[in-house]
Amino acid sequence: MTDCEIILQILSDFKWHNVIEIMQRAKPGCINFACRSRISDLKKKGYQIESEIDTNGQARYRLLMSAEIYKTEDNGQICFL
Repeated sequence: MTDCEIILQILSDFKWHNVIEIMQRAKPGCINFACRSRISDLKKKGYQIESEIDTNGQARYRLLMSAEIYKTEDNGQICFL
């Protein structure tokens, strides 16, 4: 699974997640995980991701609903595009 796919999986609940939480859930113990860069990559691919600074001064992100985010496979499973 790519870093972008991991981030999409985390954000797929459409709730706010700060950078520290994403990094801990995506690659525990990895200090080289480039969360902000991967989110930028996802935005360039057309994913609608909202960002803001939380009360602790940390960036946080959430995936916004978009018809282009999901497709349904023939077997009924929902997959990221």
